[in-house]
Amino acid sequence: LTHGKKAIRLLCMPRPGLSKLFLPLEILYIFFFKLICWYKKKNIHQNSFPFKIISVGNLTVGGTGKSVAIPILVRLLGEEKSAIVLRGYRGAIEKTGDSVMVSDGQRMLVAPAAAGDEATMYAQQLAAPVVVGVNRARSCMLLQQWMQKNKKNIEYVFLDDAYQHFSVKKDFEILLLDARAPFDNGHYLPVGRLREKDYTRADVIIATHADGLDAAAQLDFKKKLPAFNSEHIFFGTHAPEGIFFHNTELVDQQAIASKRFLLAAGVGSFSGVLATARAAGAAVCATREFNDHYRYSSDDVQDLFQLM
Repeated sequence: LTHGKKAIRLLCMPRPGLSKLFLPLEILYIFFFKLICWYKKKNIHQNSFPFKIISVGNLTVGGTGKSVAIPILVRLLGEEKSAIVLRGYRGAIEKTGDSVMVSDGQRMLVAPAAAGDEATMYAQQLAAPVVVGVNRARSCMLLQQWMQKNKKNIEYVFLDDAYQHFSVKKDFEILLLDARAPFDNGHYLPVGRLREKDYTRADVIIATHADGLDAAAQLDFKKKLPAFNSEHIFFGTHAPEGIFFHNTELVDQQAIASKRFLLAAGVGSFSGVLATARAAGAAVCATREFNDHYRYSSDDVQDLFQLM
């Protein structure tokens, strides 16, 4: 683990002494979070967009599977009828405050360093337009202008990680909760990973990482959400399609039976990636965890070669 990652993990551990130390910061976070949400709701953009806006978000910071869920939803509703709007976290565009078309559904229009890693991934995976920008309302307006100029028909726009964003009125709210710990350790930032605890704004809740939950465990999960219609709670499992070479060629299982793997990643849930890799048949003998959204350098690659 890098030092930065260790600091985050220590901050989120529910140790009594540490919780007491950061309790004033947690209370301060709750106050300002509610104040900001109130202000944003008062200044919400009343939509006149020609498409439905679907938000996909969570209560915690990272690790619930949004990056997996959104491509599945886009494919279900149709790539030719869908678009994705997101912040473009840690991309150069994010710092400018502008909204920019990253992809028109056919080709990348800006460099990955400008778009950010998530936006680049969506653009590479899907034949759907991708827009990045801190202001979701402005991004939706840009998308609408692009549609009119190019005579395109977009019916659904997915807002990535937008449960806590109120700049546009949403038509449908999908909330992802980790089935293993829906409220993490029960504490808000910085003591825990919770941004908020209000799950009642959602239209649908999807419990991710529910692979090991039997019928009794699923019922117990629903009991943790008493203020929500249990018929609108669904359970999702993570199942690997296989191991791919250069993201395109499916590797035969027999060809890797005697191979040993080094797994390196900078994601929200490294343990989840490790479990998925092993489920796909990879014999992982060494790992290297980086910070979420980590920007790799040539030195990092050289270090990984030294571990092999």
